[in-house]
Amino acid sequence: MFNGDNFQISVRPVQFSPINVTVAGAVFLPGRFVINGIQDADKGEKALAKFGDSPIERFVPAALRAAGGIRPDADLSNVTLVRKNKSYRLDWRGAITGAPVDDVALLAGDHIQVGESSCFQSGLVRPSQITPPGIRIFSSNLTVPATSNASAGIGQHSENIPYGTRLLAGLVSANCVGGSMTTNAHRYAVLISRNPKTMKTEVIQRSIEQLVRSADRDSINPYLMPDDAIACYDSEITEMAELAKFAQTILAPIDTAHVFRNW
Repeated sequence: MFNGDNFQISVRPVQFSPINVTVAGAVFLPGRFVINGIQDADKGEKALAKFGDSPIERFVPAALRAAGGIRPDADLSNVTLVRKNKSYRLDWRGAITGAPVDDVALLAGDHIQVGESSCFQSGLVRPSQITPPGIRIFSSNLTVPATSNASAGIGQHSENIPYGTRLLAGLVSANCVGGSMTTNAHRYAVLISRNPKTMKTEVIQRSIEQLVRSADRDSINPYLMPDDAIACYDSEITEMAELAKFAQTILAPIDTAHVFRNW
């Protein structure tokens, strides 16, 4: 005979499972994602040896990071969590300003909708819990003065560029800035970017020297976005020098043949 009042049940979480959530709105990669993934090394006996678990990767920031982070046009005061046909409005402005945020532990099947604002907000273009920690860009530098085109970024993509990097800093990383003032001062660059809101490709051309002299002007020195491409073009002096070399290459065999005929 056992008295139910004498029994005490203790339940502790050993490991929280991965869950599927969907994210849409002003994020770079909307879609369905698995968050709180568990590595094989953390399963089995290692999991049973734990004394509890904290599901830090099952909260709102994990879902937003899985979706590529918020875009610069996001309305952080209007983040909606949809759970079983019920909507909850969350305020995430504190992720940028340092104020408190409405953080929520997510459940399987939750949906997050990030509101969109009507303008580009430069204050959102920096690393945070809900923005990309770094971005990938593609760069091309075919300039002749570069000692090695391989090290200048030909056909390579640059990892670990901090989110918030501007075009001029990207050009420096691609070895497009500096060198001889005579040959390099009049080079120009193009930025090839896809508007994440309209999904249309946009091409911007800038004088590199103008960017160096006016680097603090946001209107001519835009932010780099994920998967942007930058390409550097030679100056007119370099082009003339290459044209002269090409002409010399063509004319040299003709002159040699003329000498042999006279001999």
